[in-house]
Amino acid sequence: IREELRAQGSLVVCTRYLSLDSSDPRSDPDSEGSRFHPTMLPEPGDLVATKHDRDIWRNPGLHLPLRRNGIEHIVVDGVVTDFGVDLAARGAHRLGYRVTVRSDGCAGTSLSAHDTALEALVDVGVEVLSDCYPIATSTISP
Repeated sequence: IREELRAQGSLVVCTRYLSLDSSDPRSDPDSEGSRFHPTMLPEPGDLVATKHDRDIWRNPGLHLPLRRNGIEHIVVDGVVTDFGVDLAARGAHRLGYRVTVRSDGCAGTSLSAHDTALEALVDVGVEVLSDCYPIATSTISP
């Protein structure tokens, strides 16, 4: 998905969690809990955004640069559909972005949790696609 978006000239934002607690191993960006998965490494031109809690939109360095660059549509994929993906999609929607979640690029804590999170996102007006086909559409207008 990221390669597809890069090929279209889209800005790819790679997010990661870093603990603010220096005694937490995840405070080191090279630790196993904080470094990027080898299949999701940022590439030149990507924006790296760090979160210090579960919600990436609490990072003040993300929303403003996106808006300044005219970004209106956010495509979300990632690990843990029912936590980070859900929070990122809801937060972007709340901030007024058009949001699409690519379910084929997400993984939940279980298949049931993944499906439940995606259904809940559709209910709040987030578009959910699987292999680029709509899973469902919402009747809620942003």
